[in-house]
Amino acid sequence: MHNNGVLGVAADFVSCDEAVKPAVRFLLGQVVLANDLDSALEAAKKAEMSLRVVTLDGEAIYPGGSMSGGLKQKGNGGFLLQTTGNGAGTANSGE
Repeated sequence: MHNNGVLGVAADFVSCDEAVKPAVRFLLGQVVLANDLDSALEAAKKAEMSLRVVTLDGEAIYPGGSMSGGLKQKGNGGFLLQTTGNGAGTANSGE
């Protein structure tokens, strides 16, 4: 499902221990990651609204077509792109 603005399956962007990879694949294997809302909408339509598509800003399109908005914070690079001082990735819930 790689097209303009679609990055891939969310599970492929998670680094974790081998022991928990099945859980990550189970939870995120049907979630598509997109750059922006327009790309997410296009991907959801191509999948006949059967997948969850999430943008880097946190907007989500759910199976069936319902949507929820994201939280855009200045200067943080988005939910999935946070890093610590040592370069290791961390998740930021925005709290």
